[in-house]
Amino acid sequence: MTAQGPDSRPDLAAVSAFIGRPVPPIVDLDDIGSWPPAIRDFAEHWASAAGSTTRFADDLDLPDDAEDSFTALIGDRLVRAYHSTRLLKEEAAAIRRHGLIPLSEELATSRIRAACASGHLTATERDALLSGSVFASGNIIGRPGQVCAVVGRTVFDDDPAAVDLLLRLLGGEAIYWAHERTALAGRLRTLGKPSIIVSNLRLTGYSRPPLFAPPLSRLFVGGLLQLPGIRGDVHCFGPVKPEDIADIWQPGHREHDRHRRLPKR
Repeated sequence: MTAQGPDSRPDLAAVSAFIGRPVPPIVDLDDIGSWPPAIRDFAEHWASAAGSTTRFADDLDLPDDAEDSFTALIGDRLVRAYHSTRLLKEEAAAIRRHGLIPLSEELATSRIRAACASGHLTATERDALLSGSVFASGNIIGRPGQVCAVVGRTVFDDDPAAVDLLLRLLGGEAIYWAHERTALAGRLRTLGKPSIIVSNLRLTGYSRPPLFAPPLSRLFVGGLLQLPGIRGDVHCFGPVKPEDIADIWQPGHREHDRHRRLPKR
């Protein structure tokens, strides 16, 4: 499946036929045309109440129950999000086959060992990464069991530093964090390609619903108001299924290359 341009829509009928079941519509924060009427009405109502003094989405004064109401409006629709990382060719293929798997010690260890077994890492480099992972160090508070992403692709233009190391160093933060300023970081920069995994997130079906910061309701109201910095983090407490992986953008892909401040290699 190829990435969609800003004015195009995914062929949901074709995707449904491919996977053998209906695919819910996709709601994209960056594309107001993808918002169903109820979500547009919600955003318009609270945008009109916000006045002209609000500068950032997180400052919007929405009631405490607004997020629950907004999530109910989303229903079984999918929310577009982006996971930034650096991938070997075989890792990108595995994500297309199996989806995104929540962080665990087993996942981090298997990625390191597989990279060594396929000749990308030496045994010495493998051992250094294994001993320096967040799991070996005990620095795991709030990390395991999650898939992290961002909602709103403006981050790639307005704040590319937020994803720079994720795209430049192989392995993900849980693997490379102890080596950001070591010689091994130089090696990790030469392996794989910067990769943005375009994901369609389900807000239901998890043991715990995804956590958005700022809340998703504020992001959509802020998006309608065209406030600066309309983007947010999302933490999914479960896997992203392979059928919910829309694409993987790497340098040379037209959607990646729209963002000129992202790493080119």
